[in-house]
Amino acid sequence: MVGYFDESFDAAEDVEFHFRLKKAGILAYTSPNFLIYSYPRQSFWDLCKQQKRYGEGRARFLKKYPDGFTKETLIPAGIFLSFLLSPLAFLYSKYLGVISITYLSVLLLYWLILLITGFTEAVNKKRFFPGILIALAIWITHLGLGGGFLKTIILPK
Repeated sequence: MVGYFDESFDAAEDVEFHFRLKKAGILAYTSPNFLIYSYPRQSFWDLCKQQKRYGEGRARFLKKYPDGFTKETLIPAGIFLSFLLSPLAFLYSKYLGVISITYLSVLLLYWLILLITGFTEAVNKKRFFPGILIALAIWITHLGLGGGFLKTIILPK
């Protein structure tokens, strides 16, 4: 028996539950007939707090199930660290030369991808300005997930 949701998780409880299902050889499906309501956060700050909590939940999941690790789990943490360290790359660009320029170029490329994604989605909805907001929301999501994950992995409770 797989059991119920682990109520000690306040985030990633669905990830934890589906992981146990998969380990038991049970495939979970979502019916297209289900109606799920989703409410956007009222501000970017609220979105960041939500994603931070999700990142913390993912870290707690990995502490409980190390075999649940996937390399994709580290992407938001890498993005968070990249932006956290970007002022150093800028300040020391005179000394690090090509390394700093490459580093900062990768961050600009990341932002370009976010903007293209945001504007593509906005054009699909026949609106232009929300493209910037979509890109910003994706960035905040990555930073929140990465920051929450790293905080939980690095700092003891």
